[in-house]
Amino acid sequence: MQNPSILKRLAAVALLAASCLGAALPAWAEDYRLGAQDKVRIKVVDWQAGEKQLYEWIELTGDYSVGADGAISLPLIGNVPARGKTPGELATAISDLVKTRANLLIQPSTSVEVVQFRPIYVLGDVDKPGEYSYRPDLSVLQAVSIAGGFFRPPDVANMRLGRDTINAQGDLDNANLDLRRMLARKARLEAEQAGATTIAVPDALKGSPDGPALIAAEQTIMAARRDQLKAQLTAIAGLKDLYTKEIASLDEKKTAEDQQLDNAMRELKSISGLVNQGLALSSRQFALQSSVSDAQAAVVDNATQRIRAQQEMSKAEREGIDLQQSRKTEIEGSLRDTAAAIEQDAAKIATARGLIQEAIATGRSDATQQISAPPTYTIVRAADGHTSRLQADEGTAVQPGDVVRVTIPMPLPGASSGAAIPQAGQPADTQGAPSQTQ
Repeated sequence: MQNPSILKRLAAVALLAASCLGAALPAWAEDYRLGAQDKVRIKVVDWQAGEKQLYEWIELTGDYSVGADGAISLPLIGNVPARGKTPGELATAISDLVKTRANLLIQPSTSVEVVQFRPIYVLGDVDKPGEYSYRPDLSVLQAVSIAGGFFRPPDVANMRLGRDTINAQGDLDNANLDLRRMLARKARLEAEQAGATTIAVPDALKGSPDGPALIAAEQTIMAARRDQLKAQLTAIAGLKDLYTKEIASLDEKKTAEDQQLDNAMRELKSISGLVNQGLALSSRQFALQSSVSDAQAAVVDNATQRIRAQQEMSKAEREGIDLQQSRKTEIEGSLRDTAAAIEQDAAKIATARGLIQEAIATGRSDATQQISAPPTYTIVRAADGHTSRLQADEGTAVQPGDVVRVTIPMPLPGASSGAAIPQAGQPADTQGAPSQTQ
């Protein structure tokens, strides 16, 4: 009886789980359409029915960039059109090509994960206009912060208020977002540690607009991790069952072999007596001696196989225990790291708030002119071969490839030096003020 290796079974389960799990993306990225400069990570696996294990196409696994022609170039199968496709559609196209080129009976499984989005561009009245890397959940205000904040002419006294405040506000928004993410992750880890199937929403996230989405994302991760562990434990339980049945079969075989050995020895004893009396041929005695030796060897071989099966079953039991202990240790370590990250985010928030207050106080004391109106934002977005212009505000989500244009109305001539400075988002009293745009 053949006994499949437990390590190969576990490796196959882990590979299958890895191919099914992707990186967490923002909600809009589920239907995200790929474009030039996007970088994707591709993995292709194929089920080998004869060997009963998964086979990974190492030649195809790796990171690929979408070229200017809208395609990715893969070994063995060549260029694959990617522009305009979702990651899922690209995965299906690759699976179809691999099946056709390799003459496979069953279509392989392909996973496509976006690991680097195409860049964004920030132009206009910012300190450092140009190209910047995109990251999920990026808002217009955060994009302005990445570009160095609002542009202020050197002779404008409230430059520090405009620049330092926006920088500090961007840092504050980022720290708050990271803090909410860490709180959601901590809630998920605590639920996993307690063996719960649902995540309890922390009080700090109950009033947050993105709280439900953050918890839902962590719930998806927890379910996937639970299913992965369950699949691995099920594979181990299956191996233990096979070894249990093999031991039972060997025990039944041992009974028959013991009986066969006993019968052969009794017959040998009887023939040996007749040979000594000259009533039987010695050749018969030799044949029976050979039968006894074969029966004894079969008994020893049976005992050896039974010991091996018991060792394999014990090994499978240890694998199951180690797997659960490893998950427990991983959760505990992640909880410690998350707690430390929460403390760091809290410190960043306190620092950013202090910088905002300092910038506002300094700006008010030094300001000699009044800002006529808050900044305006325009997003230029290309989709399906068309370009559109969208009016935006500080909280508008930026997507990969967007061009964010910032326009700041210039101060009106003769503005009172003691006028109050309006906060971003408040209506201004003047209309049609000129703007300075780079």
